[in-house]
Amino acid sequence: MQKTVTILVLILLVSCCQNSNTDNKSDIYISRSDFGEVDNQISKNVLDSIINALPYWRLDNFKTTDFAESYAVEFLRDGLRLEGLNPGEFIILGTERENDSTIVFQLNHIDFYVYNYNLDKKNYELSKNPTPDGIYEEIPPITGNVSGYEGWYKIDFVNNKLEIEYAQ
Repeated sequence: MQKTVTILVLILLVSCCQNSNTDNKSDIYISRSDFGEVDNQISKNVLDSIINALPYWRLDNFKTTDFAESYAVEFLRDGLRLEGLNPGEFIILGTERENDSTIVFQLNHIDFYVYNYNLDKKNYELSKNPTPDGIYEEIPPITGNVSGYEGWYKIDFVNNKLEIEYAQ
């Protein structure tokens, strides 16, 4: 009987440890891109804090009373899903109506914010170790399209088409 209880306790402990390891991995967001010297992962809590501090909308949370914008958002979400992308990973920086049948969304991918956060963190750490001359190493930021997904996403209602112009 005591042997059975001991085995059950061990199974429970192993199970708890495995669950906590799984939970820890699910608390980390890993970007699609490799940023070289800059880490490409971040705690989901930190990422959510960064995104919540932005004056912009997540694509999945965008609300509008404008019918054309509402339709365009749904069309854009569906288009991103067809490309194997998660619409919840995009931030709307702005919208522009070119005409009655075309709406353009300027989007950033959350990997952009992961990169910027980790670049600032890395450069802060590097600044703690200056040379005797007071010079310290600094990693310059990537110019252009950090995640590969930043850009302008144009919804053309007449042709039922999504066109993407990526940032350079």
